[in-house]
Amino acid sequence: MITLKSPWQYCVGVCLRKVSWAIALLLAGCAQMPLSPVRSLDALADAGFVPAPASPVVKSLLRQAGEAPAINIYLEGDGAPWFLRMLPPRDPTPLQPVAARLALGDSAALVGYVGRPCQFLESVLLRDCSRSLWTNERFGDSAIALTRAAIDGLLSGLPPGRRLNLIGFSGGGTLALLVAAGRADVDCVVTLASPLDIDAWSDMNGVGRLAGSRNPARPNAALSRLRQTHVYGAADRIVPVAAVGRYHNFSGDSQVKVFAGNRGHGDWEKFWPAIRDSTCLNRSPSNAAQAVPADRIAAEDRHVVTRPEVLHE
Repeated sequence: MITLKSPWQYCVGVCLRKVSWAIALLLAGCAQMPLSPVRSLDALADAGFVPAPASPVVKSLLRQAGEAPAINIYLEGDGAPWFLRMLPPRDPTPLQPVAARLALGDSAALVGYVGRPCQFLESVLLRDCSRSLWTNERFGDSAIALTRAAIDGLLSGLPPGRRLNLIGFSGGGTLALLVAAGRADVDCVVTLASPLDIDAWSDMNGVGRLAGSRNPARPNAALSRLRQTHVYGAADRIVPVAAVGRYHNFSGDSQVKVFAGNRGHGDWEKFWPAIRDSTCLNRSPSNAAQAVPADRIAAEDRHVVTRPEVLHE
């Protein structure tokens, strides 16, 4: 005998199955986490990275293998995922620190790494870290100031005059643009799978906009003179190329690229060496062009977003 379920019972069953799968995935991710968040940075320490001056709530490390006119600084992504896109994690430390791994593979003489506020902290410090720094205000004034101070700490032990190349993964790229907008020593910004328009990204994901955060898509004269390369994965459903949104702050030396070999949002480490050579990191600052004139921005923006360069493995 077949028992028919009411629509209400059917919906409850589907929802429970989805929640069960989500809990299983969450537990699987937790099982991969190190015993202590601080241990996630052990690989950097083993490779010669040493702590640099920064706020107690920001982890910043530097590797100096020689002299160079510029330093490559990697900014970490947003970190641990939200549960069902509704509940923020209690600890924003990333399960897979993509930017840290990219920094490990960088052979430049000067390489820096900056974690996002409140990541990689022991429980005592984490309790005193405002949750807003990894939720609605993760691109706000406090997060920007903490990151800027960490970058200054990286530079404090180096001779003056060093230029900066900022490389950010996911939200780290968004933050890199916001930091660069307030500095005069940045030569190049490279973003990997980063929302350039946080309002457009929030809308496409069906989540609330980030009240208290700054949006790089707002007009900014400093960014419109900056060399920049923005790379997206063709299969990335979390931050697709559409997350460029209404970002208009392109200089004449700006590119948006879609990498066909990327399999997902965090799948960058093995492809980074090949991608790096096609970014502004591999071009002389003397080749930087003027900002795109205001009367050409709309057309230029349409060209960049609808016809990005496609990179292959």
